[in-house]
Amino acid sequence: SIRCCVTVVFAFRLSEYPVSGAKSNYVKGRQNLSVEPIRISLNMRVVVWDLDETLILFHSLLTSEFSKANPSCHAGEAFSLGQKWQDAILDLSDAKLFYAELEGICLSNISDIEPFDDGEELAEEDVQNNAPQELFRFPCKGVAQRIRKCCIRYLEGLETLSGDKREFDYWSSIYIDTDVAVGGWLSHARKLLRGVTEQADSDGGEQVHMVVVTLGELVPTLAKLLLFKLSEFFEPGSVYCAREVGKEQCFRKIRNIFPPSSAFAVVGDSPEEEAAARALSWPFLRIALGGGGGGSAGARPAPCDSTVSRGRRLTDVRPADVLALFGGPGRRPPGIRARDAAG
Repeated sequence: SIRCCVTVVFAFRLSEYPVSGAKSNYVKGRQNLSVEPIRISLNMRVVVWDLDETLILFHSLLTSEFSKANPSCHAGEAFSLGQKWQDAILDLSDAKLFYAELEGICLSNISDIEPFDDGEELAEEDVQNNAPQELFRFPCKGVAQRIRKCCIRYLEGLETLSGDKREFDYWSSIYIDTDVAVGGWLSHARKLLRGVTEQADSDGGEQVHMVVVTLGELVPTLAKLLLFKLSEFFEPGSVYCAREVGKEQCFRKIRNIFPPSSAFAVVGDSPEEEAAARALSWPFLRIALGGGGGGSAGARPAPCDSTVSRGRRLTDVRPADVLALFGGPGRRPPGIRARDAAG
Protein backbone atom coordinates (compact mmCIF):
# COMPACT_ATOMS: atom_id res chain seq x y z
CA SER A 1 0.00 0.00 0.00
CA ILE A 2 2.98 2.30 -0.17
CA ARG A 3 2.65 3.27 -3.78
CA CYS A 4 2.06 7.00 -3.34
CA CYS A 5 -0.18 10.02 -3.36
CA VAL A 6 -1.28 13.07 -5.33
CA THR A 7 -0.31 16.70 -4.94
CA VAL A 8 -0.75 20.29 -5.40
CA VAL A 9 -1.03 23.78 -4.52
CA PHE A 10 -1.95 24.82 -1.01
CA ALA A 11 1.16 25.42 1.06
CA PHE A 12 1.40 23.75 4.45
CA ARG A 13 1.83 26.43 7.00
CA LEU A 14 2.33 26.41 10.76
CA SER A 15 1.54 29.57 12.68
CA GLU A 16 5.29 30.06 13.32
CA TYR A 17 6.52 28.22 10.24
CA PRO A 18 6.41 30.61 7.26
CA VAL A 19 6.09 29.24 3.74
CA SER A 20 9.40 30.85 2.74
CA GLY A 21 12.56 30.07 4.72
CA ALA A 22 10.61 27.69 6.93
CA LYS A 23 13.46 25.34 7.73
CA SER A 24 15.56 27.98 9.46
CA ASN A 25 12.76 29.95 11.12
CA TYR A 26 10.90 27.28 13.04
CA VAL A 27 10.21 28.12 16.68
CA LYS A 28 8.92 25.41 18.97
CA GLY A 29 5.58 26.04 20.55
CA ARG A 30 1.87 25.62 20.14
CA GLN A 31 0.88 25.46 16.50
CA ASN A 32 -2.05 24.60 14.30
CA LEU A 33 -2.32 23.01 10.94
CA SER A 34 -3.23 25.92 8.72
CA VAL A 35 -3.73 25.54 5.02
CA GLU A 36 -3.66 28.87 3.24
CA PRO A 37 -3.41 29.71 -0.46
CA ILE A 38 0.12 30.09 -1.72
CA ARG A 39 0.94 33.65 -2.67
CA ILE A 40 -0.11 33.48 -6.28
CA SER A 41 -0.31 35.85 -9.20
CA LEU A 42 -3.39 36.23 -11.37
CA ASN A 43 -1.67 34.35 -14.18
CA MET A 44 0.22 31.22 -13.25
CA ARG A 45 1.68 28.22 -15.02
CA VAL A 46 0.99 25.16 -12.90
CA VAL A 47 2.96 21.97 -13.58
CA VAL A 48 1.33 18.84 -12.17
CA TRP A 49 3.92 16.07 -11.79
CA ASP A 50 3.40 12.37 -11.29
CA LEU A 51 5.88 10.80 -8.86
CA ASP A 52 6.47 7.06 -9.38
CA GLU A 53 8.15 6.12 -12.66
CA THR A 54 8.22 9.81 -13.58
CA LEU A 55 10.35 11.76 -11.11
CA ILE A 56 11.50 8.63 -9.26
CA LEU A 57 11.99 4.96 -10.09
CA PHE A 58 10.75 2.39 -7.60
CA HIS A 59 8.07 -0.08 -8.69
CA SER A 60 9.64 -0.64 -12.10
CA LEU A 61 12.82 -1.77 -10.34
CA LEU A 62 10.91 -4.43 -8.41
CA THR A 63 8.88 -5.61 -11.41
CA SER A 64 11.83 -5.62 -13.86
CA GLU A 65 9.94 -3.22 -16.15
CA PHE A 66 12.83 -0.77 -16.11
CA SER A 67 15.37 -3.49 -16.91
CA LYS A 68 13.25 -4.75 -19.81
CA ALA A 69 13.14 -1.24 -21.25
CA ASN A 70 16.83 -0.65 -20.48
CA PRO A 71 18.85 -3.89 -20.88
CA SER A 72 22.00 -2.18 -19.62
CA CYS A 73 20.41 -2.16 -16.15
CA HIS A 74 20.70 -5.73 -14.86
CA ALA A 75 17.37 -7.07 -13.57
CA GLY A 76 18.92 -8.60 -10.46
CA GLU A 77 20.63 -5.36 -9.49
CA ALA A 78 17.46 -3.38 -10.15
CA PHE A 79 15.39 -5.73 -8.00
CA SER A 80 17.89 -5.54 -5.15
CA LEU A 81 17.81 -1.74 -5.28
CA GLY A 82 14.00 -1.79 -5.38
CA GLN A 83 13.92 -3.93 -2.24
CA LYS A 84 16.27 -1.52 -0.48
CA TRP A 85 14.01 1.38 -1.41
CA GLN A 86 10.95 -0.50 -0.21
CA ASP A 87 12.57 -1.18 3.15
CA ALA A 88 13.85 2.40 3.46
CA ILE A 89 10.44 3.92 2.66
CA LEU A 90 8.63 1.72 5.16
CA ASP A 91 11.30 2.13 7.84
CA LEU A 92 11.29 5.92 7.54
CA SER A 93 7.49 6.05 7.42
CA ASP A 94 7.07 3.84 10.49
CA ALA A 95 9.98 5.06 12.62
CA LYS A 96 9.77 8.81 12.00
CA LEU A 97 6.42 9.62 10.38
CA PHE A 98 3.94 7.57 12.48
CA TYR A 99 2.83 5.39 9.56
CA ALA A 100 2.33 2.37 11.84
CA GLU A 101 -0.53 4.32 13.40
CA LEU A 102 -1.76 6.11 10.29
CA GLU A 103 -1.73 3.33 7.68
CA GLY A 104 -5.10 3.12 6.01
CA ILE A 105 -6.04 6.76 6.72
CA CYS A 106 -6.24 7.97 3.14
CA LEU A 107 -6.06 11.76 3.14
CA SER A 108 -6.23 13.56 -0.18
CA ASN A 109 -4.23 16.43 1.35
CA ILE A 110 -3.19 17.70 4.77
CA SER A 111 -6.07 20.16 4.58
CA ASP A 112 -8.43 17.20 5.17
CA ILE A 113 -7.26 16.97 8.76
CA GLU A 114 -7.39 20.66 9.63
CA PRO A 115 -10.93 20.52 11.12
CA PHE A 116 -9.67 18.01 13.70
CA ASP A 117 -6.59 19.99 14.73
CA ASP A 118 -6.82 22.05 17.92
CA GLY A 119 -3.13 22.94 18.06
CA GLU A 120 -2.40 20.70 21.03
CA GLU A 121 1.06 19.21 21.00
CA LEU A 122 1.60 15.49 20.62
CA ALA A 123 2.68 14.02 23.97
CA GLU A 124 6.46 14.06 24.29
CA GLU A 125 6.58 10.34 25.06
CA ASP A 126 4.80 9.66 21.78
CA VAL A 127 7.28 11.84 19.90
CA GLN A 128 10.35 10.26 21.49
CA ASN A 129 9.07 6.71 21.51
CA ASN A 130 7.60 6.54 17.99
CA ALA A 131 6.05 3.24 19.06
CA PRO A 132 2.52 2.83 17.71
CA GLN A 133 -0.07 3.54 20.39
CA GLU A 134 -3.03 2.45 18.30
CA LEU A 135 -4.01 2.07 14.67
CA PHE A 136 -6.29 4.95 13.80
CA ARG A 137 -9.32 4.12 11.67
CA PHE A 138 -10.73 7.57 11.00
CA PRO A 139 -9.49 11.17 10.94
CA CYS A 140 -9.47 12.59 14.47
CA LYS A 141 -7.45 14.77 16.84
CA GLY A 142 -4.74 12.12 17.23
CA VAL A 143 -4.35 11.83 13.47
CA ALA A 144 -4.14 15.62 13.16
CA GLN A 145 -1.39 15.78 15.80
CA ARG A 146 0.67 13.16 14.00
CA ILE A 147 0.18 14.64 10.55
CA ARG A 148 1.25 18.03 11.90
CA LYS A 149 4.38 16.45 13.39
CA CYS A 150 5.05 14.62 10.12
CA CYS A 151 4.96 17.90 8.23
CA ILE A 152 7.32 19.58 10.68
CA ARG A 153 9.79 16.71 10.34
CA TYR A 154 9.45 16.73 6.56
CA LEU A 155 10.30 20.43 6.42
CA GLU A 156 13.31 19.93 8.68
CA GLY A 157 14.83 17.59 6.09
CA LEU A 158 16.10 14.04 5.90
CA GLU A 159 19.48 14.56 7.56
CA THR A 160 17.89 16.20 10.61
CA LEU A 161 15.13 13.62 10.66
CA SER A 162 17.47 10.63 10.62
CA GLY A 163 19.45 11.74 13.66
CA ASP A 164 21.99 9.05 12.79
CA LYS A 165 24.80 9.73 10.34
CA ARG A 166 25.20 6.06 9.50
CA GLU A 167 21.52 5.78 8.64
CA PHE A 168 21.61 8.95 6.55
CA ASP A 169 24.76 7.77 4.75
CA TYR A 170 23.09 4.42 4.02
CA TRP A 171 20.05 6.13 2.49
CA SER A 172 22.37 8.33 0.45
CA SER A 173 24.28 5.28 -0.79
CA ILE A 174 21.05 3.70 -2.08
CA TYR A 175 20.28 6.90 -3.95
CA ILE A 176 23.76 7.07 -5.50
CA ASP A 177 23.81 3.38 -6.46
CA THR A 178 20.36 3.64 -8.02
CA ASP A 179 21.20 6.80 -9.92
CA VAL A 180 24.24 5.11 -11.45
CA ALA A 181 22.26 1.98 -12.35
CA VAL A 182 19.44 3.93 -14.05
CA GLY A 183 21.62 6.30 -16.02
CA GLY A 184 21.24 9.42 -13.89
CA TRP A 185 17.42 9.44 -13.83
CA LEU A 186 17.17 10.51 -10.19
CA SER A 187 19.71 13.32 -10.32
CA HIS A 188 18.20 14.53 -13.60
CA ALA A 189 14.81 14.85 -11.89
CA ARG A 190 16.33 17.31 -9.42
CA LYS A 191 18.06 19.25 -12.19
CA LEU A 192 14.84 19.35 -14.20
CA LEU A 193 12.70 20.66 -11.35
CA ARG A 194 15.26 23.27 -10.44
CA GLY A 195 15.74 24.22 -14.08
CA VAL A 196 12.02 24.71 -14.70
CA THR A 197 11.81 27.13 -11.79
CA GLU A 198 14.98 29.01 -12.70
CA GLN A 199 14.14 29.30 -16.39
CA ALA A 200 10.60 30.42 -15.62
CA ASP A 201 11.95 33.10 -13.30
CA SER A 202 14.32 34.37 -15.97
CA ASP A 203 11.99 34.32 -18.98
CA GLY A 204 9.85 37.18 -17.73
CA GLY A 205 6.67 35.18 -18.17
CA GLU A 206 4.00 34.01 -15.79
CA GLN A 207 4.91 32.56 -12.40
CA VAL A 208 5.36 28.77 -12.27
CA HIS A 209 4.15 26.56 -9.45
CA MET A 210 4.84 22.81 -9.31
CA VAL A 211 2.71 20.18 -7.59
CA VAL A 212 2.99 16.41 -7.36
CA VAL A 213 0.13 13.94 -7.88
CA THR A 214 0.41 10.28 -6.96
CA LEU A 215 -1.71 7.29 -5.94
CA GLY A 216 -0.50 6.08 -2.55
CA GLU A 217 -1.01 7.30 0.98
CA LEU A 218 0.20 10.66 2.19
CA VAL A 219 2.83 9.55 4.72
CA PRO A 220 4.77 7.14 2.45
CA THR A 221 4.69 9.80 -0.25
CA LEU A 222 6.36 12.29 2.08
CA ALA A 223 8.94 9.60 2.89
CA LYS A 224 9.62 9.05 -0.82
CA LEU A 225 10.08 12.75 -1.47
CA LEU A 226 12.59 12.90 1.39
CA LEU A 227 14.54 9.79 0.42
CA PHE A 228 14.67 10.67 -3.29
CA LYS A 229 15.88 14.21 -2.44
CA LEU A 230 12.83 15.98 -3.86
CA SER A 231 11.37 17.51 -0.69
CA GLU A 232 12.88 20.94 -1.40
CA PHE A 233 10.65 21.25 -4.47
CA PHE A 234 7.30 20.31 -2.92
CA GLU A 235 5.74 21.67 0.27
CA PRO A 236 3.70 19.12 2.28
CA GLY A 237 0.54 20.97 1.27
CA SER A 238 1.44 20.50 -2.40
CA VAL A 239 1.04 16.73 -2.08
CA TYR A 240 -2.36 15.23 -2.85
CA CYS A 241 -3.62 11.65 -2.91
CA ALA A 242 -5.80 10.49 -5.82
CA ARG A 243 -6.19 6.99 -4.46
CA GLU A 244 -9.90 7.24 -3.68
CA VAL A 245 -11.13 9.91 -6.08
CA GLY A 246 -8.91 9.34 -9.10
CA LYS A 247 -6.60 11.62 -11.03
CA GLU A 248 -9.24 13.61 -12.89
CA GLN A 249 -11.05 14.64 -9.72
CA CYS A 250 -7.74 15.65 -8.14
CA PHE A 251 -6.83 17.69 -11.21
CA ARG A 252 -10.16 19.49 -10.96
CA LYS A 253 -9.49 20.21 -7.29
CA ILE A 254 -6.10 21.62 -8.23
CA ARG A 255 -7.63 23.77 -10.94
CA ASN A 256 -10.11 25.29 -8.51
CA ILE A 257 -7.33 26.49 -6.20
CA PHE A 258 -5.82 28.85 -8.76
CA PRO A 259 -7.23 31.95 -10.46
CA PRO A 260 -9.37 31.22 -13.55
CA SER A 261 -6.70 32.71 -15.81
CA SER A 262 -4.07 30.14 -14.77
CA ALA A 263 -2.70 27.58 -17.22
CA PHE A 264 -2.01 23.93 -16.38
CA ALA A 265 0.10 21.10 -17.77
CA VAL A 266 0.76 17.52 -16.65
CA VAL A 267 3.91 15.39 -16.74
CA GLY A 268 3.44 11.69 -16.02
CA ASP A 269 3.70 8.13 -17.25
CA SER A 270 0.21 6.61 -17.09
CA PRO A 271 -2.82 6.54 -19.40
CA GLU A 272 -5.00 7.63 -16.45
CA GLU A 273 -3.07 10.87 -16.12
CA GLU A 274 -3.20 11.47 -19.84
CA ALA A 275 -6.95 10.85 -19.93
CA ALA A 276 -7.48 13.19 -16.98
CA ALA A 277 -5.39 15.88 -18.66
CA ARG A 278 -7.35 15.45 -21.88
CA ALA A 279 -10.66 15.78 -20.02
CA LEU A 280 -9.56 19.21 -18.79
CA SER A 281 -7.83 20.17 -22.07
CA TRP A 282 -4.45 20.34 -20.33
CA PRO A 283 -1.28 19.55 -22.33
CA PHE A 284 0.40 16.31 -21.29
CA LEU A 285 4.00 15.16 -21.54
CA ARG A 286 4.37 11.40 -21.23
CA ILE A 287 7.41 9.88 -19.57
CA ALA A 288 8.50 6.42 -20.73
CA LEU A 289 10.92 4.00 -19.08
CA GLY A 290 12.71 3.31 -22.35
CA GLY A 291 14.10 5.65 -24.97
CA GLY A 292 13.35 6.08 -28.62
CA GLY A 293 9.62 6.71 -28.43
CA GLY A 294 9.36 10.38 -27.69
CA GLY A 295 11.56 12.16 -30.17
CA SER A 296 14.44 14.44 -29.42
CA ALA A 297 14.80 16.40 -26.22
CA GLY A 298 14.00 19.62 -28.01
CA ALA A 299 10.84 18.37 -29.67
CA ARG A 300 7.64 19.96 -28.49
CA PRO A 301 5.34 17.55 -26.61
CA ALA A 302 2.08 16.63 -28.30
CA PRO A 303 -1.06 18.36 -26.98
CA CYS A 304 -3.26 16.20 -24.82
CA ASP A 305 -6.09 16.12 -27.36
CA SER A 306 -3.91 14.31 -29.89
CA THR A 307 -3.43 10.55 -30.07
CA VAL A 308 -1.84 8.93 -27.04
CA SER A 309 1.71 10.22 -26.81
CA ARG A 310 4.56 7.74 -27.02
CA GLY A 311 6.68 9.28 -24.32
CA ARG A 312 10.37 9.77 -23.68
CA ARG A 313 12.81 9.07 -20.89
CA LEU A 314 12.94 11.69 -18.17
CA THR A 315 16.65 12.14 -18.88
CA ASP A 316 15.72 13.36 -22.38
CA VAL A 317 13.44 16.10 -21.02
CA ARG A 318 14.76 19.61 -20.52
CA PRO A 319 13.21 22.57 -18.66
CA ALA A 320 12.36 24.19 -21.99
CA ASP A 321 10.31 21.12 -22.95
CA VAL A 322 8.16 21.48 -19.84
CA LEU A 323 7.69 25.21 -20.26
CA ALA A 324 6.88 24.70 -23.95
CA LEU A 325 3.68 22.99 -22.83
CA PHE A 326 2.43 26.46 -21.95
CA GLY A 327 3.23 27.94 -25.35
CA GLY A 328 5.91 30.36 -24.16
CA PRO A 329 5.90 33.31 -21.75
CA GLY A 330 2.51 34.90 -21.37
CA ARG A 331 0.88 32.75 -24.07
CA ARG A 332 -1.52 29.82 -23.91
CA PRO A 333 -1.23 26.93 -26.34
CA PRO A 334 -4.43 25.63 -27.94
CA GLY A 335 -6.45 23.51 -25.56
CA ILE A 336 -5.68 25.38 -22.32
CA ARG A 337 -8.77 27.08 -20.98
CA ALA A 338 -9.73 29.00 -17.91
CA ARG A 339 -11.20 26.77 -15.23
CA ASP A 340 -14.73 28.06 -15.73
CA ALA A 341 -14.56 27.06 -19.39
CA ALA A 342 -13.00 23.65 -18.83
CA GLY A 343 -16.11 22.07 -17.40
